[in-house]
Amino acid sequence: MIAAALATAVTWTQPLSAGQVDITVTGVTAPTGFIMIGVADAAGANEFPYPKTWAANVRLPARRGEVVKTLTMPPGRYAVAVYHDRDNSGKLETGAFGIPKEPVGFSNNPTFLFGPPSFDAAAIQLGDTARRLTIELVE
Repeated sequence: MIAAALATAVTWTQPLSAGQVDITVTGVTAPTGFIMIGVADAAGANEFPYPKTWAANVRLPARRGEVVKTLTMPPGRYAVAVYHDRDNSGKLETGAFGIPKEPVGFSNNPTFLFGPPSFDAAAIQLGDTARRLTIELVE
């Protein structure tokens, strides 16, 4: 547990290199399950937030507060989708009309009331410089 806390602290103190994106997921309300991060590229834009293939996807142990992950990605346009897999089922639990039963979030923190945001609403541009993102989970 202390090692995990120190690893997070080191992530923040080390400078990022070109092509790296630092993703901080906030609003984690329970230390159970996993934080699932999916990064879609332009090839999956029409299927976002459920592309058949992710440019990157990561499963991290949940911990109350925030979870941080640094990824190295080639330059391009991406959108990030995150959910808290509280029950460790490996899939986003949904209810009536596909409404998520688990906390979700997206890059750019767009508002979404009648379905998930589009790729364009969540899209970020990664280039030759590093980028830091904060994604707030909402229920």
